[in-house]
Amino acid sequence: MDTTFGEGFNKISSSESDIIGLICADSNGLCIKKQGEDVSSSDAGYLASIARRAQILSSAQDSRPPVILIEGEKKQILVQNQGQLTVGIYKKPFVQQTPQIIQQE
Repeated sequence: MDTTFGEGFNKISSSESDIIGLICADSNGLCIKKQGEDVSSSDAGYLASIARRAQILSSAQDSRPPVILIEGEKKQILVQNQGQLTVGIYKKPFVQQTPQIIQQE
């Protein structure tokens, strides 16, 4: 799994430069693998729980599990259940540029 996980992380992070980490948890919320400086093993249980709760809240007729976005000042985390696993993708925060106000004389 280490090779597959590492290859997957490299593939994802090379396609999007704002990805800073990845975590994978089992159905019990135990961290299977993590990669990235800002990723903690203790996040796995929380993310798995959030993904399960979101799936309960979403429509039972949805064919895909919901994607959850957690936004913070230092990072964003995208979370989704994938079968028996929960996957979290850590990204740099979205920085919205405020428009410059041009003052007229």
